[in-house]
Amino acid sequence: MQSRRDALRALSGFLLSSPLLRSDEYNLDPATATLKDLFNVWDFRDLAKKKLDPVAWYYMVEGAKHELALRDSRLAFNRLIIRPRFLTDVHKIDISTKLMGMDLASPIYICPAGGKPCFRQNGEELTARGAAASNSFMITNGGIDSFLASGKGPKNWFQLTTGAHLRNQNTMEDFVDKLEDQGCSGICFTVDIMHVSHRERSIHNRFVRSWCETGIPRDAAGKLIYQGGQVAWTTDVFPGRPEPTPTWDSVRKLRELTDLPIILKGIMTAEDTE
Repeated sequence: MQSRRDALRALSGFLLSSPLLRSDEYNLDPATATLKDLFNVWDFRDLAKKKLDPVAWYYMVEGAKHELALRDSRLAFNRLIIRPRFLTDVHKIDISTKLMGMDLASPIYICPAGGKPCFRQNGEELTARGAAASNSFMITNGGIDSFLASGKGPKNWFQLTTGAHLRNQNTMEDFVDKLEDQGCSGICFTVDIMHVSHRERSIHNRFVRSWCETGIPRDAAGKLIYQGGQVAWTTDVFPGRPEPTPTWDSVRKLRELTDLPIILKGIMTAEDTE
């Protein structure tokens, strides 16, 4: 009769070999893999992990605090069920849509994610080029002015602001005038970034926020390089600010200055939504 230890060993072997737990089952080679080898978002994730600096990788995949919201979001997404309907003529499929007055080729858009240069030099512009090529809606973190000036930029794009452009009437007017001159489609104001988030992986990795724009600096031995005055990520910092942070009155003034659509990113309560 098989012992309990043997049974546990057999179960462990089964679980470890199960495709459900193997994130790199297909052993994608970063040197040779092409788009034809990537079939879902997890394939892209696994290949990215092999190609990126580990510090950059953990910055990308982490969530704030204990990552409870990240976990719950993943579980909630897994609970979504697609109800297939059959015997419908699908020889021509149109997934285009209209959003805030914009005609989009698909309902997929590029969200306002900063730090792209951390993963690839000139990452923001490369992303904008992809958005233009696919006629996708993009919310940019900035740094694509030259590409926009070339006339080849995305047809539909919003500019992100974290509030620095809303310090006073003059900065707000300059911000709006520039966007309107560039043909911007709208403004995305991130409202939940007034303090440095608690990112435990980046804290453990002694990640420096400026690396989001410069990439991960390492010396010939592979050790991280810290410049004078650089401070590694720390927990729940409320940085000193020379001027008050934006308020609902700032949003009202911004609304009065432009007819561009405005998105408030980060609203989390019904009261703020109202």
